[in-house]
Amino acid sequence: MIFGKYTINEIAAVLEKVVNRVTMTMIGAGSRLADAPDDYIVGQRFYVDTCQPLRCTFFIELSIEAKKKIVEGVFGEKWSSLKNIQIDDCLLEFTGIVAGRAIAELTGG
Repeated sequence: MIFGKYTINEIAAVLEKVVNRVTMTMIGAGSRLADAPDDYIVGQRFYVDTCQPLRCTFFIELSIEAKKKIVEGVFGEKWSSLKNIQIDDCLLEFTGIVAGRAIAELTGG
C-alpha cells in the first residue's frame, strides 16, 4: 500500500481523474490514458517534489501532441510562436496543479 491506505491502482485512478479535470479546466478538452505506440520516444519529463501533507514525487510525461494542445490552449497561440521558457513554464505549472489536486484528493483536503 502506498501512502498507508491506497493501492497503486487507486492512486492511478485518482491521477487519471485529476489529469482529465485539470485538462478540461485549462483548455476545455478532456484527456484519456493511452498506451504509447511502439515507436514512442521518451521526451522531457516534468517533476514536482512535495513534502506536505505527503512526501512524494510526481512526474508527468506527455506526448508532443498533448503538450502542444495544453500550451496552445493556455496561451491561445501557436506552439511555434512561443519561447521555450513559456512552454516549459506552462507544462511545469500543469504538472504542479495536477500534483496538488491529486494530493488533495488522496488526503481529503
